[in-house]
Amino acid sequence: MATSVKASEEGISVINQARIKKGWNKTEPALSQITGVSASTLKRFWVRESIQQKNFIEICKAFDIQDWEKIVDWKTEDSVDLVDQTIGGRYKIIQKLHSEGIYTTYLAQDEKLPSSFLCFIKELNSSSLEEQARFKRNAKLFLELARSDQIPRLLAFFNDDDSHFYLVREYFEGCTLDQEIIKGQPWNETEVLELLGELLTILEVVHQKKIILRNIRPDNLLRRESDRKLCLINIEDATQVKASSNSIKPSYYQTDSAQSLSFIAPESHYGSPQLASDIFSVGAICVEALTGKEFKTLPIKVNTSNRVWQDDLNLNTTVAAFIDRMIFYRWNERYYSGIEALKEFQKFLEKI
Repeated sequence: MATSVKASEEGISVINQARIKKGWNKTEPALSQITGVSASTLKRFWVRESIQQKNFIEICKAFDIQDWEKIVDWKTEDSVDLVDQTIGGRYKIIQKLHSEGIYTTYLAQDEKLPSSFLCFIKELNSSSLEEQARFKRNAKLFLELARSDQIPRLLAFFNDDDSHFYLVREYFEGCTLDQEIIKGQPWNETEVLELLGELLTILEVVHQKKIILRNIRPDNLLRRESDRKLCLINIEDATQVKASSNSIKPSYYQTDSAQSLSFIAPESHYGSPQLASDIFSVGAICVEALTGKEFKTLPIKVNTSNRVWQDDLNLNTTVAAFIDRMIFYRWNERYYSGIEALKEFQKFLEKI
């Protein structure tokens, strides 16, 4: 665990709200007495400079904040541009793809394989043990799903120090589904049925492993250029149901992505994801494709909280009923899992 830490921008905001509530100013003499922290250390704390962890904890306690780790800026200061460098003894970074918070993604070439084999690398730059454990769990889930050719294979997982961890997986060339589903350009029934079959096929494999993806959305799905298959490329928010308990530890789902909120099932957002939560996400994607409208803008029935989406569509009643059940507000009224939904989907395809 780090011996020196500093507050994140969000963390300082939380502390400030607590300070105002107590009626203190930032240089409150009593604060030094209560915490045993010097005035100079307090000053560094308020400007988000690193201070000793024990002092940081005492300051948080003074403001009645017990979960101090949540307001720490865990990103290390020694982040470097890895382009043209070789990491793990074999992966040469050829392009930086994206950087946000404690994560950076790269396109790399495996120098120990022929034909310029490309791979995708995600770097975690954090000294938080909680974030590191989460990153490791994500790598294990990729291993669990290795038998599907529509989910990238995990190729390697390693770290080069206590705060830099790397997840290496297959790189799929193609376009994400959000480039296909365009607002104001609705798909026809045949196109959506094909999409639905592809999505449920992926979901069947995932749910057989008791894995809940939680965040299925168009930009996490990619149409692979080589064979035009739809692939799931991001399982960062996934969690696995323990066989012994058939449940998971509740955790409030936080995201800065407005797109994520459009497709996250209500119970998942509030910390109780189910296998049926992924059914909701798939159904919401299909409704967006059919209507050409953002799912979150569709009207809601007052008595059921279900979305109203079929009014202007000329759909087969069986197709409409199937998709409608997928997006019911109450999770126990939906199909239980991708396994059940795919079976029902294949049955009604034979009748229409």
